[in-house]
Amino acid sequence: MSQATARVQKSLAKNLSRRGKLPAFITSLGFLAFTALQVFLSSLVSLIGISRYDSFQGDALAYIVPGLGISLLTSTLPFAFGFFVSLWILAPVSDELELRFVIARGVLAGALGFVIVAVTGVILAFVITVEGGGTGSTLGYSWPWEQFEGFGANVLTVLASSLGLFVSYLPHVILAAVLLWHWLRTHERSHSVSGILDEM
Repeated sequence: MSQATARVQKSLAKNLSRRGKLPAFITSLGFLAFTALQVFLSSLVSLIGISRYDSFQGDALAYIVPGLGISLLTSTLPFAFGFFVSLWILAPVSDELELRFVIARGVLAGALGFVIVAVTGVILAFVITVEGGGTGSTLGYSWPWEQFEGFGANVLTVLASSLGLFVSYLPHVILAAVLLWHWLRTHERSHSVSGILDEM
């Protein structure tokens, strides 16, 4: 085993053994549940609006559930995962912090969520392009691939929508971080927590 591999394994083991996993997980789970409910209610209200037209036919739930599932799997869930990883490993919230640092860590957690959503979207865009016949039989043709332009446009769309998602979720993640901070100030921990940011 090389020294680089050993260092990576040691760093990974250290980060995965950090304390504070449960509060970060509960906070992220609360964010996920709130956001899923918001998306569901928003879709329901939109459907109520368009169901007045005679051209609308079918069961409302048949329209809502698939779209909600796709939205949760491709955007909300990856964002919540990034939020969780940041609150647990990268920059945990502790009761000793001032409010401005809590807000900053909430923004940082949201930024990590944005990155994970963007990476997930780019991977999905690539898979869809390949499955649709783009990029030349799974990169088998020589550069430039004729249908690669569609992938580039999809990537730009993914990045734009991920940025929009970040802006939309930013108040939620800040509120979640502040609520976690408030809870920690009223419930004393038996141990201290620190993240990668605290050790730099």
